[in-house]
Amino acid sequence: MNKFRRQDYFRYSRLGKKWRRPKGLQSKQRIKKGGSGFRPRIGYGSSAKKEIILIKNVNELLNIKKSDRAIYMISSTVGLKKKIDIAKKAKEIKFPVKGIGKILKTEKKMQKKKQGKQKKEEKKEVSKEKKEEEKKEKEGKSNESKK
Repeated sequence: MNKFRRQDYFRYSRLGKKWRRPKGLQSKQRIKKGGSGFRPRIGYGSSAKKEIILIKNVNELLNIKKSDRAIYMISSTVGLKKKIDIAKKAKEIKFPVKGIGKILKTEKKMQKKKQGKQKKEEKKEVSKEKKEEEKKEKEGKSNESKK
């Protein structure tokens, strides 16, 4: 949630919560009266920005050197199969790549789905075999009764 809110943001919803400098002559926030909310100033800043490095394949992952000033992410242009390969390799070599957990979860879901499909196919095959056997038995019985 935003720390610096516009004056009277709670009174009028149309103002929104984004920051605007108070300019009113009698504005309590402008004269920094206690309890009137925070104002942006030096000291509230964040640490130095980090560089985002995109990984597009496993070779790039292996050739990259670790750095504290960088965030490593798998590129969005990479397909799911390659993403899974990159994520597995990164986990294996303990390389800090953002978003690995989500990719590995999707892989597990895909495997479960595949297993479910295989089970359904097996059940269908078994039921087809049973039906064929029943047909053969019926045909056999009908042939015997005709003789």
